[in-house]
Parts: sequence; C-alpha cells; structure tokens
Amino acid sequence: MDEVKKQQDIKLMEPLYSQSDMVTALNQTIDVLTSNPDLTAIFGANEPTAVGMARAIKERGFAGKLVAVGFDGNQDLQNFVRDGTLEGIVVQSSYQMGYKGVNTINKIIKGEKVDKFIDTGVVFVTKDNIDSEEAKAVLY
Repeated sequence: MDEVKKQQDIKLMEPLYSQSDMVTALNQTIDVLTSNPDLTAIFGANEPTAVGMARAIKERGFAGKLVAVGFDGNQDLQNFVRDGTLEGIVVQSSYQMGYKGVNTINKIIKGEKVDKFIDTGVVFVTKDNIDSEEAKAVLY
C-alpha cells in the first residue's frame, strides 16, 4: 500500500475487509464496482476474498475491463485466470513455507538467531504461464 500511495497519478481507495468470507467479498466487490465504474485495478488478498471478488467481476461484466489480481492458487482462481477474469494470481510455495518454517523452528530450538522476515517466494501465475512447471509446483 505504501508503494502504491507514492504514485501521484493513482487514487487509492481504502481497503475493505471481508473477514476471509467469500460471500462478503462478493457483495463488497459488487458495491465497489457499482459505485466506482471507472475503477482500473483491484486485489483480493486471500483465497475466499479473491474468489468472491472474481465472481463479482465476472457476474457484473467487468472481466477484462480492469486489472484484477488474486492471492492463492485453488482451482476456482485458476479457472478465473484461464478465462481472463483475473489477470493473475500470486501464489506462495506451500513446500517452501513448510521447509523454511521447520528449519526456523530448528534454529530457535538451538538458540540460533533467526531473520525477522523469511521470504518463502511467490509465483505470479498468469494465463501465459499457468501450465508451466513453475506454476504447477505451487497450484493446488
């Protein structure tokens, strides 16, 4: 959010919180699309929110008319990428989260210093790379 706010030509709306509820996200997105027909981009920050957001975009005919990005990689979100409702999805590597998590716990047990931030990596999955090995490794 801080980086986007630095852009002078972008008007940023306040975030909406769906409490990770798909129906809430769907209804919030319908409201946002209705009251902001000139909206150019939208982001759903977790799986249920992204699914609700994408359903609203598709149902209201906004697919392809704004940049929409979701977070997570379930089958519904993959389908929204394939049909063009979502520009892409940001997907974490579950393997890396587990692997680095266990290694971090091991370091803590041994009394070793651990980093405050541990990057587990992400893949930005789009229509162009959704069938790649890199994307398949993080999708579910």
